[in-house]
Amino acid sequence: MVTDELLLERALDRAAAGGARQAEVFFAEGASDSVDFEANRLQGIDSSSSRGLGIRVLVEGRLGFSSTSILDRVEDAVDAALDTARLTEVEKPGFDLPAGEPIEADISDPAVAGIGVDELMEFGRKAVDRLRPLADGVLAGAGASRWTSHWEIANSAGLRRSCRKSGWQFHAAAQRVEGTSILWCYDGSASMHRDVDVDEAIETTAQKLRQSLKEGVLPAGRHPVVLTPAALSSLLGSLRLGIGARAIYRKTSPLTGRLGEQVLSQLLTIHDDIRPEAGMAGAPFDDEGIAAARLTVLQAGVLETYLADLRNASRLGIQPGRASRAGYASAPFPGSRNWLVEPGDAPLAELLAQAAGGLIVDSLMGMHGSNLVNGDFSANVGLGFAIGPGGETLYRVKDAAIAGNVYELLGARLQALSAERKWGYSGSELMPWALVEGVPIA
Repeated sequence: MVTDELLLERALDRAAAGGARQAEVFFAEGASDSVDFEANRLQGIDSSSSRGLGIRVLVEGRLGFSSTSILDRVEDAVDAALDTARLTEVEKPGFDLPAGEPIEADISDPAVAGIGVDELMEFGRKAVDRLRPLADGVLAGAGASRWTSHWEIANSAGLRRSCRKSGWQFHAAAQRVEGTSILWCYDGSASMHRDVDVDEAIETTAQKLRQSLKEGVLPAGRHPVVLTPAALSSLLGSLRLGIGARAIYRKTSPLTGRLGEQVLSQLLTIHDDIRPEAGMAGAPFDDEGIAAARLTVLQAGVLETYLADLRNASRLGIQPGRASRAGYASAPFPGSRNWLVEPGDAPLAELLAQAAGGLIVDSLMGMHGSNLVNGDFSANVGLGFAIGPGGETLYRVKDAAIAGNVYELLGARLQALSAERKWGYSGSELMPWALVEGVPIA
């Protein structure tokens, strides 16, 4: 529990005295150390910490929220939440904070919590030393960080839950500028345990760099494309936004009213898993205190569920359990956690051979400017490679762009998924490679 064990109770009592029918307090604290290497040298070392709480109240059917990092003045934050509640719209009936047995969980790993700045710097130096000599003009970089966190949830329904967690992240990067050609490649991952493979991340980055030293173009037109796990994750961002209950409630998602329908290829089965063992985004409960569970989002391309927090679940009459927060100063919102895509049957080498004459897409630039909720996108290929007749990598493709609709490309145009999968940069995405036919490339 927090240093002042009565802190959360004080906030709840103040809310009740102010007329709140329901109230919830979310306390969070964390600390992190990070190192950053850029342009072949140490750029900075940073240590940071934060501590505060957010308070949410329901007054006469209206929700209010406030937060503070000044914990000896928690009553002021409660009063601010009560004031904001009087300015918001009346919620639909059915919004009820959860009850449940107390949970005091500790999923932190002492081996991770013990990673110090010296070790983080060693990882970064290793990356720079290996990447810099690979070609003239290489600017090598790396980033490594380690963090610990602790959060607690208490509400007026009697729920009391807390968790301690730790994690760390490493990535290696290489940049090379030659004339008008700008190359940027990277690799890395994150975990709650010591299983991030620093050497593998460095070697993968080195391999991308070596493959990029020869450059060429790909004729405009429709080509087969092999999406790496990182690129597939970028495109699946549309689905993640589209299944959020807030977008469904506002009817801004093309998936509104489509539960039980085929929305993507039958090759795609996707799970959203909040359980601690599932990945970096795991926890024993969501950010409103509801017990962790694995949800199947897509089963053979059929939409099985939306992801909802309590507020949007009550609006839609569906189950909650996917509340997320950006920190103690954030009210809950619906969000995915560990995003796990089931593998296919074909080895990656077979996918590459089938895509002869096409393009490997490893990263996309400019996706943020697309209409991701609707699935429409147009993006530059940040890193892509031409595929030879035997599936081999020929050269880095310059100045290419792809466009289309995610629901089409990952629907009728999706041909195969690889048997191999790879964890993403965040440590919360496990994806295969994907073969897509007839992708417009300019």
